[in-house]
Amino acid sequence: MGSDIIFERPNLADSTHDGKELVSSKRLGFMLYIGLTIMLFAGLFGGYVILKGGTVVWPPEGMPQMPILAILPHTMILMATVLLMRTALAYSVKADFLRFRLFVGFAASLSLVFTIAFFLEWQRLIDGGLLFENVYGSIYFIMTGAFIAHFIGGIVAQVRYLKRTTVVNLIVGHNVGFNNAVSWHYLMLFLWCIICFLVYWNF
Repeated sequence: MGSDIIFERPNLADSTHDGKELVSSKRLGFMLYIGLTIMLFAGLFGGYVILKGGTVVWPPEGMPQMPILAILPHTMILMATVLLMRTALAYSVKADFLRFRLFVGFAASLSLVFTIAFFLEWQRLIDGGLLFENVYGSIYFIMTGAFIAHFIGGIVAQVRYLKRTTVVNLIVGHNVGFNNAVSWHYLMLFLWCIICFLVYWNF
């Protein structure tokens, strides 16, 4: 019976348990968070598709232009942020904390630029007549607002990792946590691409 058990770490069936957690709490918490995030955005994306399918003219008349080229710079910045975080992870594994902090700092800076740029995009659309009072504006601002709220949380996490590297021994045991942070950025890029496809890709 015991041979059928699959352990998180090897050789636990043949040795005395050392008291450490069988499953990383960081990994478990991260997976729960990812699941909830995917469910949230699946509901938002589904709502957008349903509203679009139930409307003859979409977007409604009088709405500002939303071409894919208008959001292309934002997408490139987000892709660069993901690459910087992936590079930082590689230096974290090598215990090169100077370069780790450098690349996390670059990623945090680009993340801030992305956020500011998207707030400017919001301002452009509001000036063009896209308001929360209409159905199109409400679903757009709810969907993108949820994304930006999650993304700002990522910036906070990046700043925390920058502070953590001031004490080397604090980063040694946190490769799992930072690996989760990199995976989270991949998720944000994936969600962003779906938003661009649904809203900005005119088809």
